[in-house]
Amino acid sequence: MHIYADYSFFLADKEEVDLEEQEECLRQGKQFRGRGHLLHALPKTLQKYTQVFCYRLYQMFHRLPSLVSWLVLNLQDNPKARLNWSAGSVPHRIPCVRKGSLFLYVPYISRWLSFRERLALHGWPTYRELSDFAGVEFYDVMHKRTREHKRMLGDSMHTANIAVASAVALACCEPV
Repeated sequence: MHIYADYSFFLADKEEVDLEEQEECLRQGKQFRGRGHLLHALPKTLQKYTQVFCYRLYQMFHRLPSLVSWLVLNLQDNPKARLNWSAGSVPHRIPCVRKGSLFLYVPYISRWLSFRERLALHGWPTYRELSDFAGVEFYDVMHKRTREHKRMLGDSMHTANIAVASAVALACCEPV
């Protein structure tokens, strides 16, 4: 399954973005700014990674990253070794969300996907509109960031997704 960089996966409100910034600033001993622009809250190494990504994007496409709405960077990988970004595909797909993908960063809006947004990419109904649309129970993890919840990222899916995939697979089979 591919998810395209159209920003429909950015569902967090200001409170949730501020919570992401507060947690990361607290983790690194930085001052919380609360402006919704999260570049300053990234660890120094990841700030350097964004500079390398941005330089490479300009080198390859002659575009400024802050003006490219479809650019999503996976800062889990060192860009000097591997460019894990949405610029490498047309149509532009977001990079693979893996277990340690803490920072899927978008220079255009200067923020990364929140914890709940990353879970939503895996099919977890972490927003009311998603759970209502899917007809499943809402999974509230807004203020729960336990080790168990963080382990759900990467190799997991909500059972409703598995049910839909199974139903499609069965519908494609002919009786023998």
